Amino acid sequence: MSERAKLTLIVVTPRGKMLEEAADSLIIPGKDGYIGIMRDHMPMLAATSQGEIKYKTDGVEHSFPIKDGIAEVRDNTVTVFTD
Repeated sequence: MSERAKLTLIVVTPRGKMLEEAADSLIIPGKDGYIGIMRDHMPMLAATSQGEIKYKTDGVEHSFPIKDGIAEVRDNTVTVFTD
């Protein structure tokens, strides 16, 4: 899958940008359950819960731990603001 056909996942904490990766799909722990996101997802804001963001890139699954925060989905970019 080309880079143009991927999402961009960005995780920001008070210390700065901690992660910026291309992903085919991802799952975020939300306050009301897990949120699955793929390319061309509708724009949204969601509260996140402590847990792990799980994302796939070229068939390989990765994870990144987060605490409570906010996730923004817009223009194939998912930005998570967390502690």
